[in-house]
Amino acid sequence: MKESELTLNDLDKKNQEGSRRIYYGFDITADCNDNMFFLVGQLMRTLRDKPDHDYLYCATPLRSDNFEVNKEMGLKVIWEGEKGTNQFGLEVAPRFQEGNFKDFLQS
Repeated sequence: MKESELTLNDLDKKNQEGSRRIYYGFDITADCNDNMFFLVGQLMRTLRDKPDHDYLYCATPLRSDNFEVNKEMGLKVIWEGEKGTNQFGLEVAPRFQEGNFKDFLQS
């Protein structure tokens, strides 16, 4: 399955009894760090305030700083592909992370 083939039905399994809620974040990015901090703050507040903390958050970060921040907040690297260079000359690698921010948000 390709990322472009994912649908809401693949990601939102809330109607299946006993299933774990899954959130998928492609990559959190913005035009400047201030706006990025605002977006991340909104995401963290949303997840913190959910009554059910047994969720799985999955991400495919493109930016290396997002990748590192995700690791620091508790996401584990599930898969990382071969590194390359994008059109701006920056090193990029396809990768997939998953985890839960519960411990990070409680500290």
